[in-house]
Amino acid sequence: MINQTLAQCLVLFMLFITSSRFIFIQNAKTDSLSIVPLIALLVSVLNLFLFNINDLDILLTFLSLFIFICNFRSLLRLLSGLIFDVYSIKFIVISVINIILIITLFIQVISCRPFVPSQEKFKVKETKTLFSGNCHDGFSEIKKPFVISDATLYKIMPAEKPSSVAVIFLPPKTTTTRTYIGFMYKLAREGVTVYSADFSTHKFTSSNEISDNRFSRRYNFIKKRNTEKSEYERMISRNREYFVDELESTMKMADLDGFSSIFLVSEEDFSKSMKIVAAKNKKISGYFDLSNVENYTSAGFGPLENSDPFFGKYKGISPDRSGYLSIHLANEVLDFISYTFTK
Repeated sequence: MINQTLAQCLVLFMLFITSSRFIFIQNAKTDSLSIVPLIALLVSVLNLFLFNINDLDILLTFLSLFIFICNFRSLLRLLSGLIFDVYSIKFIVISVINIILIITLFIQVISCRPFVPSQEKFKVKETKTLFSGNCHDGFSEIKKPFVISDATLYKIMPAEKPSSVAVIFLPPKTTTTRTYIGFMYKLAREGVTVYSADFSTHKFTSSNEISDNRFSRRYNFIKKRNTEKSEYERMISRNREYFVDELESTMKMADLDGFSSIFLVSEEDFSKSMKIVAAKNKKISGYFDLSNVENYTSAGFGPLENSDPFFGKYKGISPDRSGYLSIHLANEVLDFISYTFTK
């Protein structure tokens, strides 16, 4: 899996090299580094698709675009084969400003690195399976290349011993499965197999048809929940049936044979839907709403200090790369499972 922080640092490194070239390139016949901003811009746009739209990558893309525009004339000269003369005072001043912006953004990228748990350290295994279809007609596993997926199923299990307890976890629409990866790794390390799924088939009512897509959905839902929380809650309520379908579809996609106990876990968007599914399915031993955990200040957005520290700063939450909150949420679920067994 490509590391998001490394991908962001790669873009910043390319921008820094091209913006500081007036320092170390003298008397050159061609300005060959003028093509680097174009490459940096393409990589930054690709990051938006790889990691979904987020504030930090948006800033990085705008900075790449700005530096590309500043270097556009130099790129045209390079492509035309014109002889390079010297850097103008105006170009040097703009380059210095760009370097300051690059360093400022680099500090944010490094200080807001997310908590990335290791499979080896947690002694877990992770698999990812792509599916096509929809909740109404069912999903089928994609076995051919170049097929667009409609759902992604994650399975995280103990690496050393088989598990008898399964957790079906679905993230709210303001997050994705990767937001809770530390939480799920902790559950798996303690002997629980976790299934989670991200869906991209349903068009939510009261959401913009153009912006409601797999890449920008999380970002737009975060924006709506922050600025129009009452409207967001009404939209979730109108789509309650679909959340039930997602839970049931995840259970069908997951291989639940052999598990003695199955639990549903989620928060916010899926809170009422879990209750409906648990009442209909006798195989479910219980359900747990993470938003009820005490001192979980970012409920509905996931453990922001671990998974999205840059957005967490906006919410007044300090970054934390230890994974404390993710592990704390997992411990609350483990306590609930233990309590259920002792009843």
